Amino acid sequence: FPVRPPVEPQAKRPIFDLNKADTSALKTINGLGEKLSIRIVKYRDILGGFVSFDQLKDVFGLDSLVIKRLVEASFIDSEFAPVKLDINRATEKELSAHPYLNKIAKVIVSYRFQHGDFKDAEDIRNVVKLDEKNFKRILPYIGVKEDSN
Repeated sequence: FPVRPPVEPQAKRPIFDLNKADTSALKTINGLGEKLSIRIVKYRDILGGFVSFDQLKDVFGLDSLVIKRLVEASFIDSEFAPVKLDINRATEKELSAHPYLNKIAKVIVSYRFQHGDFKDAEDIRNVVKLDEKNFKRILPYIGVKEDSN
């Protein structure tokens, strides 16, 4: 029998930043084509960036195997700060555009109209009954800008 040369270990795919990846980088993942790659980028942009890989479960059409591959091939920078919406200045339309705020946007704006500005982002708990999981999900994406006097 002929002796086969040892098999070279497969080169590791370069790891990319999930919040900076374009559709070309995403399409290097087995199971991600053009449509799903575009869907991930659009969702990331609407969201304000990913703070957790769990958020990939919210992208329509991504199955658990593809998510697992994405987690293995990418990272979320620990210094990453998502885009925050100022809950004192954002319009109902702007708040509604965010996937985590769309159901409570009207309530936030009504509260603000009746009671004045929020002191900090955590005051959102005074407005809407949120369980801890949903509160923690929303918090990275909301903020209150200090007035510059």
